[in-house]
Amino acid sequence: MQEMAEVVKKQFRSLGIRHALSPVLDVGRDPRWGRIGETYGEDPTLISQLGVAYVTGLQGETVTEGIAATAKHFLGYSMTGALNMTEELIPPRTLREVYAKPFEAVIQKADIMSIMNSYSTLDGEPIIASESMLNDFLRSELGFEGLTVSDYRSIDKLVTSFRTAGDIKDAGIQAIKAGMDMELPHRNGYGTHSYVEAGEVDITFVDRSVRRVLEMKFRLGVFEKPYPEMELIKAVFDQPENDELSLSIARDSMVFVKNEGDLLPLAKSMKKVAVIGPNAHNLRNMFGGYSHPASKELFFGLAKMVGVETTGNLNRSYEDQLNELETEYLPKAYPNMTTLFSELQNRLQDSEVTYSKGCSLTDPDKAGFEEAIQKASRADIVIMVMGGKDGFGKPCTTGEGNVLPRLAFLVYRKTL
Repeated sequence: MQEMAEVVKKQFRSLGIRHALSPVLDVGRDPRWGRIGETYGEDPTLISQLGVAYVTGLQGETVTEGIAATAKHFLGYSMTGALNMTEELIPPRTLREVYAKPFEAVIQKADIMSIMNSYSTLDGEPIIASESMLNDFLRSELGFEGLTVSDYRSIDKLVTSFRTAGDIKDAGIQAIKAGMDMELPHRNGYGTHSYVEAGEVDITFVDRSVRRVLEMKFRLGVFEKPYPEMELIKAVFDQPENDELSLSIARDSMVFVKNEGDLLPLAKSMKKVAVIGPNAHNLRNMFGGYSHPASKELFFGLAKMVGVETTGNLNRSYEDQLNELETEYLPKAYPNMTTLFSELQNRLQDSEVTYSKGCSLTDPDKAGFEEAIQKASRADIVIMVMGGKDGFGKPCTTGEGNVLPRLAFLVYRKTL
C-alpha cells in the first residue's frame, strides 16, 4: 500500500497536484451501499493499517516532498440504510471504537493533513455544520490539527437537502462557524458574501480557516514550487516497474474461495470452453467508479442530459459514444489490457473458446439466454463471469449514486 502511494505521489507532483482527496476510511458494513467497493472493508483495525500506510506513502517523510492526503468521509458515512445523505444511528461507543478508529490512526500515526466530511447527519445534525463533530470531536478529542475540506456541495445541501439553512449565505455561515475550512469544488457558500462586513460572522472564524489553508501550503512548499515538474513526467509515467507493481497488487488482492476438484489451473487439453456473461468481454466494466474510463462515461451521460457536445457530431447517441469508448478509446489508452474471453483464447489456443454475452447488466430481456445455453451445453467447461458495473449513477449497478435495495443473484435454470 505504501509503495503504491509513493508512485501516486511522484505522478501527482510531476503534474503539479499537491492535494489528494483520498484515502477512503469508511468502515464498509452495509454491502447494499454503492460505494462499498471504495472501502478497505469492515474491520477498523485493517482499515487503520492500510490507511496509515497509504497516507505515509502519499505525504512522504517530509511533506515538502509529498502531497497532502485527505481522509474521508468523517464520520459513519452511509451506515444506516446504505444512503449517502441519511441520519446515521450510531451509538457513541461504536462511533469511537469502530468508525472513528481509522481516522484517529491516520491523525496520530501519519499526521494526515486534510479531512473531508460526510454527507450524513449524526444526532440529527448535518456534519458539515456540526461544531461538535468538526471541532470538539475531530480536533479536541482525536487531535487533528490540519485542514477540513467539504465534500462536494455539502454546504449547498444545508439548503437543498437538510433544509437547516434558509439560503446559501446562511449555509456558509453555519459551516465556517462549525469548523469547515474550505469549500469544494466551488465557492457557493464561501467567498461570495459579505459576512464579516455585515457583522454576521466574527473575523476570527475566517482567520482560523485562512491560517489553516496557508499553513498547509507552506508545509507543502507550494509557494516555493507552485508549478508542475514537467521534466519528471516521462520519468514517472508508463514505467515498467510501476506496471509490475500494479500487477502484483492486483494478484495479492484476489480472494480465491474454493478450488474444488483441482479445477484450476485449466488444462490446456480442454476441447471446448464456453465463456458467458456481460462482463466476460468488456474492457470498460473492468474499471472502478473513480477511474478515468468511468469519468468519461459519466460525461457522455451528462452531455446527453444538458445538450452539451462532447466530440464530433452532437447527434451521436449515448450508445454510440459508449461503443467508441469500448472499441476505440480504451484499446488505445490501455494497450496491455485484455478481457477474460480474449485472454483465454490466447492461452488455450488448442481449444475452442466461445463467448456469449447472454444478457445485459440491467435489462431483464432474456433474448440472449438461448444462445448462451446452447454454447454451454456443448462445452467441457463453462466459465460464468458474474458481477456488475462500477461507476456514477445509471446505467451502472454499483458506485456513487447507486444503492441496492437487496442483495441477490437472479438464477435462471433450464434443463440442458
